[in-house]
Parts: sequence; structure tokens; C-alpha cells
Amino acid sequence: MRRTACALILLLSLLTTPQVMGASDRDLPNGPGYADIKGLRAVTQGNYYVLRLHLYGYLPRLNIISGRIYIDADSNSSTGCTWPFERGSDFLVLFSGLRAKVFRWRGKGFRYLANLSVGFEGDGIRLALPKTLLPKPRFKLWTTVTINDPFIPTVFRLRDLGSNYTRILTDGMDELPGWLDLISVSARLADGVLWLMLTYRSQPLPSLNGSSFEALAGVTIMVDADGNPRTGYKGAEYALTLRRLYSKRPLLELSIDGKIDAWSGNRWQPLTDFPGGLLGNSLIYRVPLTGLNLSKGAMMIISGGGWGILRDYYPDNYFRQGWITVG
Repeated sequence: MRRTACALILLLSLLTTPQVMGASDRDLPNGPGYADIKGLRAVTQGNYYVLRLHLYGYLPRLNIISGRIYIDADSNSSTGCTWPFERGSDFLVLFSGLRAKVFRWRGKGFRYLANLSVGFEGDGIRLALPKTLLPKPRFKLWTTVTINDPFIPTVFRLRDLGSNYTRILTDGMDELPGWLDLISVSARLADGVLWLMLTYRSQPLPSLNGSSFEALAGVTIMVDADGNPRTGYKGAEYALTLRRLYSKRPLLELSIDGKIDAWSGNRWQPLTDFPGGLLGNSLIYRVPLTGLNLSKGAMMIISGGGWGILRDYYPDNYFRQGWITVG
């Protein structure tokens, strides 16, 4: 993905935790607590290791969280997975909501082993693995939480835009962090370029602590190129994705850009990227319309709401060979 905004590079200090305990500080201090891992505890119960993943807040819905738990069964990085950050993993647990599957490293990849039962504990999840598979285990993991900012759909014609910004969408305050809470969308058209300005309740970038977190957020706008709702994908021939990525993995990275996808009849095909930038509480995107097959009746459709994908890696030194060990 082409980076079109400033890229900042900053080395962060790394934290080490010898046992299975919670993080001392929030990785996402101005974000929802349920997107932030508090800790992982592994305890022995009979013939099982019971893993309890705790978050800093209660999940509003189970279907918004998924993740991966990598397990180095023998605490030996020379066996198992050969991926750079997960080297040594013998097992991989994939979970989504209350469903989970465990995979075992075989040769050059993870192969399905079994389904797992998952328990929900409000501020996290619980699952169990047989001790016989894990003689001397250590763990690392990440979780992904999806957040939506709903708003009333709006439709406007491109030909109604002028060279000055026109507000085309207004949204009220939602129970979201200000950097995810979209307030308005404005647009202008000049010299074959569509300028889109997304304004948020606060500067649209999160505060990140630690060195293992990423936040990807944005808005998708559909384009009905011919004004005919019976053609394209639900009437749309093009999709504009306006996005920004802010992460520490462990270097600090900022990217503000967008992409245009075209409907090919049975799937979306990438067409081109376009740049974006930050101005106060607003994100501004420069969308080139040259090369798009747009009629005089072409319309922009904003629906579905804003979105955010928040991923927390644990432990904090995940990208520097960090693991969590037990007894």
C-alpha cells in the first residue's frame, strides 16, 4: 500500500514480563477498553491449561472480537513455526466470538487439529487446552476489535458540487472516542478532482502507548456512475475507501490515503490509490476522477457508517521476540 502522508519512525522502549500478568498501562488510553488487552493468565486445572484473556472493558457484543494465540509448547524457538515474529510456535488458536479452532505446525504451515470450546467472561474469554500437548508452554497473542460509527445514509450528485466545500453529511455525537466519531463530510469538485473532507469530534488519531498496537479506520463511499440503481453492485460501479493507519509495531507509522475499486461484474477490482492529509480535526482526500466512466447523473452514496479496526498485540514486546511464560 502506498504511503502518502508523513511516516514517522520512533524506537520505543520494550517492556518484559516474566510471568502471565496484565499490562501496567493502557496501550490505547483514549480508546474503548475492550480493544485493549489487560493480560493473559494461564492456570492448571486438572489435565488442562486454562487460558483467560482479560480486557480493560466489557465487550458490548461478542461478534466484534477475534484474534490469535500462538503457543510455543516447549519454549524452544528452533522448533515449530518459522515466521519471524512467531518463531517457535507449535500451536495456533484462532478465535472469533465464542468459536475457536486449534492448529498445529506441520512442515511449512499450521494444520487444523480440533475445535475448542470458548467461555465468555464479560471482560474477556476463556478456553482450555490439554496439558499433554504443552510440556513447557509460552504464549503470545493479538486481538482484533471492529467498531462502527453509524449515521443516516445520504446521496448527492457530483454535478451539484462546486469549487467550494459543501457539507453533504452531518452526524451527531456518538458514544465513541472523539478520534473515531465522525461529525461531518464535506466535498468540492475542481479540475477533475473530488476533494473530500472528513471532520471528527477530535483529532482523528488515537493516543498509543507501548510498542504493539495498530488502528486502521475510515469511511467507504459508493459511486453510482450512471445513476442507475439496477447496474453495478447494488447500484454502485466504484467504491472509494478513505482510510488512515496509525500504529506502533514497534516503530511509529502514520499513513493517510485512499483507494478506488471498480466493480467487474462479480467482484471488486483495485483501480488506483489517492493521497490524503491531516488538518486539525479533519482528514482531506484528493480523489482523481480522470479515467472513471462517470455520466452526468453520477451519484455518491454514503452509507454503512464509519469503521475502525483496532488490533492489540501482547506482550508489549511482541515484535522483539517477546513471549509470556508460566510456571
